[in-house]
Amino acid sequence: YTDDVNRAVEVFKDNAKDLKGWNFYADNKGVKVYTKDITGRSTPMIRGDYTLSGGYTADDFLSVIKNMSLRKLWDDRYEDGEYIEFFDNDNTLSRFSVKGTFPISGRDFALRGTVTRDSETQKIYFVTTSITDPAIPEVKKFVRGYVNFTGWQIVSKFDTDGNTKALDIIYIVDTDIKLESVPYSILKSISTGTPIVLQKIDEMLERIGFPPYILKSSSLIVSETVDPKSFQYNLTLSSENSSITEIRYSKKMYPNGFDISII
Repeated sequence: YTDDVNRAVEVFKDNAKDLKGWNFYADNKGVKVYTKDITGRSTPMIRGDYTLSGGYTADDFLSVIKNMSLRKLWDDRYEDGEYIEFFDNDNTLSRFSVKGTFPISGRDFALRGTVTRDSETQKIYFVTTSITDPAIPEVKKFVRGYVNFTGWQIVSKFDTDGNTKALDIIYIVDTDIKLESVPYSILKSISTGTPIVLQKIDEMLERIGFPPYILKSSSLIVSETVDPKSFQYNLTLSSENSSITEIRYSKKMYPNGFDISII
């Protein structure tokens, strides 16, 4: 699905590069929300722009939005999800489900995701797009949804010493709910609430910090989870001899340190 996700990345970049075609909708708790109407579609494309202060790095933020174990702490609509396969540490296959919001029933998605880094602009992108894969069959509990892309753009702002002082975040969701029986105004109202997760992430970071994540590794991730109550971090790697893995963690999440067990 490399071609599918690469196309999604390019479409996301094109929509994130400026505000041409975007209509300002609201400023909600510091999140500037924009919409872009698409001809023949029941829902508009949704965008949220936000500046995150606090000294968190781009990879700190990336660890939050990629981690499904803690997503319920900042996304009220999230039901559950899991990574089905890590092709490498930046490319994944996952299942993701969201709760129903009347009059829309719950939906699940089969997603191909990728993280890309632009060496010239220093921008980081995390983009997912819907795919069809036998490893992620449809289930009766949910209606299988389709998302053209969800994308995050992360741009670091540095102080004179080279330390991160803030992050400029752009979050765009492009999905067609395909419910002609539901008034457009209701669909738009539901959709425009999506970018508020940016402010929720900010609140979570201030409260408990970010989850542990691999900063550098020559090994392949097999599985990675964090218990949302105890914050126990479980990591399974497939590694060769002499492999080294560097893990970054937040002192807010582990103020008293931690124990490590290797099996």
